[in-house]
Amino acid sequence: LQSTGSTISPGVVSRSETADVPGTDSTSPESASLYRTLWRWHFYAGMLVAPVMFLASLTGALYVFHNEISQWVYRDLYFVPPAESRLSYDRQLELLQQYAPQMDELEGINLQKDPTRSTQFIAHALPGGDEVPGQKHRVYFMNPYDGKILGTYIMEEEFFHFVLDLHRTLCAGTTGRVLIELATCWGIVLTLTGLYLWWPANGWSAPGVLYPRLKAKFYLVLRDLHSVSGVYFSGLIVLVLWT
Repeated sequence: LQSTGSTISPGVVSRSETADVPGTDSTSPESASLYRTLWRWHFYAGMLVAPVMFLASLTGALYVFHNEISQWVYRDLYFVPPAESRLSYDRQLELLQQYAPQMDELEGINLQKDPTRSTQFIAHALPGGDEVPGQKHRVYFMNPYDGKILGTYIMEEEFFHFVLDLHRTLCAGTTGRVLIELATCWGIVLTLTGLYLWWPANGWSAPGVLYPRLKAKFYLVLRDLHSVSGVYFSGLIVLVLWT
């Protein structure tokens, strides 16, 4: 940051800079010192946490549309033309066992009320049950009207399984899960410190507090956009991070 006539080292907020921030008390040394300390925590923690939170947000937002995207990509597997008579599930299972006699154990059947949807059977991909290292699950798609197998895929090799793993663990197992949880906890700290930095200490003034000053200096516009929008979304942010 630069102030008039001097250069300030990164991560340090000068008194001249905080004077432009609504509500900061430049006449109180204690208040200014606390403000600078929390600003440093907020800034450096944000720099470290932001990449992880951005990746988690992006993958989470993508995974929300898992069903819609999968049904479009694999529409030839998910959808069938409806007919008058439908095979019983016992008969469908018999036909599946004839198609895949090597199938070790059936894990489940995905049933749908929609008459245009296929029946999905989920089974172990490898013989030996859950105790087999690296066990995966194969999904079989069957036309419930004529018993034809439409196709199969390995659930763990499907794109959205990768998206979910990236969202939960950064594809790094326990280490990645710990990093995600730490970033989540620090996200709550960032929100709380951000609220303190936003809070007007010298009385309320709508510009820069309740709405951004869009005609101010460029760095103040960025600061106001960051703080004001952060305040309005802080409750939702904490709720998402906490849950």
